[in-house]
Amino acid sequence: MSNLHKHQDHHPATRVERAVRAPRMKETGTDRDSIKKIYLKALELAGHRNWNPEDVRVEIDLLREQIQARYTSLTYEELAYLSESGAIGEYGQYHGISPKTFVSWIKSYLSSQERKKAIRVRKEEEARQLEKSKPLSHADKRKTWDEAVEHYNTSQTVIGGKFLFQIGVELGEIDIKDEMTIEEVKYHALNWFKSEKDRLLAEAGLASRVLIRQLKEVIDADDKTRSQFPMWQNRCKHVAVELKFKEKLGL
Repeated sequence: MSNLHKHQDHHPATRVERAVRAPRMKETGTDRDSIKKIYLKALELAGHRNWNPEDVRVEIDLLREQIQARYTSLTYEELAYLSESGAIGEYGQYHGISPKTFVSWIKSYLSSQERKKAIRVRKEEEARQLEKSKPLSHADKRKTWDEAVEHYNTSQTVIGGKFLFQIGVELGEIDIKDEMTIEEVKYHALNWFKSEKDRLLAEAGLASRVLIRQLKEVIDADDKTRSQFPMWQNRCKHVAVELKFKEKLGL
């Protein structure tokens, strides 16, 4: 990571998590002045000094058109972050700043792990808030479940597994008494713990040691003891939901 990025934010992912919580452009509209400010900041960061005002005016309008057509799911805070990142070379080398350059930065940002993590954190927070809100009607539960299935179909991710598990049980989608289902869930959950432990061991990060130890405790425990670990319970619920989604989607 560059020194400039460190100066901007000690925890870039935290900035992204804040950025994805802001109103999206599809809700606020694509304000030209805001996009202009972001574009000019990128030029400044990249060291461009002698640019033609008329050329830049046209480029800003073209970029705005691209955003309106394809990227209104972004927030202005995200656009500012990704443009600063791109301008200082975080998304690779580039030759001059143009609408095409910006679009390539947007694509790099949208596929980045930090953005995916930020979206996951946001959706988990939304799920927790929904869980704390007034009791859902049967129709609301069905809608929440169906939307989660559709989200999984496009992203292969389960957001709010614990919450969805409870809804799935109440809707009769998940049978918690079926022995074959229980064994399949436990099998996949245990494999997840093993693969996660191996992944963290390969990274060899000091911050991972505590989590590795916790994962190992679950892996090494007998079936009865393992069932008492909250992280095991939550993973099993997550797995149960994911297996049901795959079944419904024929995956």
